[in-house]
Amino acid sequence: MATVYSAIDPTTRLEIHDLLARFCHDLDHGDVESWDSLFTRGAIFTSDMFGTFEDPQGIRLIPELVHSLGNGLWRFHFLNTVLSPVNRRHVIAKSTLATLDCDSGLASRRVYDCVVELKLGRWWQIARVNAISVQKSISPEMAMFSPDILAPLTPYMSAQAF
Repeated sequence: MATVYSAIDPTTRLEIHDLLARFCHDLDHGDVESWDSLFTRGAIFTSDMFGTFEDPQGIRLIPELVHSLGNGLWRFHFLNTVLSPVNRRHVIAKSTLATLDCDSGLASRRVYDCVVELKLGRWWQIARVNAISVQKSISPEMAMFSPDILAPLTPYMSAQAF
């Protein structure tokens, strides 16, 4: 099988990798203001752990939720990111998102396979995130993501979240 390399120019590649790094940094630090600027107006964030957030108010809650659940000690890292251009203003990123727990000697908290759809307006932004956990079982620590804990967020989530 032949290897196919994307024709994404180096500047675009750096801009997208910077956007993904900001995504992680904002999750790490619960930075809602910066987080908002990463997403398009109609962005959708889907995770098998959190459900689907379909509006700006819901997406805005994610950094604070993650920051509080991890007591500010979780750190996120996109790894092995592969970019595939749809066209000059639309790119799909496939990546592994690793969550490390700084309170547990950098133990892996959760690992997700992610597909991130990026669109270029005035700058690159995230239009859609689909994050699927690689782990098939739920540890006792992850039980905190129950629907009861997330109940205050349900007005901002789709009906399919649970």
